[in-house]
Amino acid sequence: MHSFIKSIYHKCFPKSTFAHKLFWRYRYYFQKAEADYINLEKISEHPHRLEILKSLNAITDVTSVLEIGASWGPNLFLIAKNHPAVRCHGIDISANMVKLGKSFFEYKKIKNISLEIKELSLLRDFKDNEFDVVLSDAVLVYSDDKHINKTAYDISRIAKKAVILSEFDDDSGNSSGFAFESDWVRDYKTLFSKYSNSVQKKSFTEDVWPGKWSKYGKLITILLNKN
Repeated sequence: MHSFIKSIYHKCFPKSTFAHKLFWRYRYYFQKAEADYINLEKISEHPHRLEILKSLNAITDVTSVLEIGASWGPNLFLIAKNHPAVRCHGIDISANMVKLGKSFFEYKKIKNISLEIKELSLLRDFKDNEFDVVLSDAVLVYSDDKHINKTAYDISRIAKKAVILSEFDDDSGNSSGFAFESDWVRDYKTLFSKYSNSVQKKSFTEDVWPGKWSKYGKLITILLNKN
């Protein structure tokens, strides 16, 4: 059902960040049964999340992580299990997903994860260098060319050490990007060139993340020019 609703949004607003925001804010209502009964721990162990964890592990002395568009927090759950001393914070536009995550973490007695309802336009609320690492997993694919530069600025401002992205990327040099189906593909090395001289990209293979993610999906580690 939620896939049908999403397709209607995209037909009405084919390249709009607004359509994506509307869908993700209320998606819980169209996948309530899934959210109630899925094995949340299994979702946190998706192969691409393990690649994100490897990227984080390669960054030294990380004490805090912010994930934007964190949903209920599967990435943060994996990070917290492996790094119980790291402060993990997630923001998401969906109140119900945040509620689900908080309930799950309380049940699992996970103390180093916090979640709050917040959209990307409110990243300005965070202080400069407030977190060592900022993570985005399949979130910026929904940010259009009118919003992406401001989001990249805020992410780079908030992160002290690095930015980790799991997004649709190409090597075209085009930071604005182009719409692929309903998602945005762009060159993140070019987009973050003001903030970093070290950008590493690793393509997702079919066994890690099949379908369109094996075509354009990449794990991108951006070490910031702040030292």
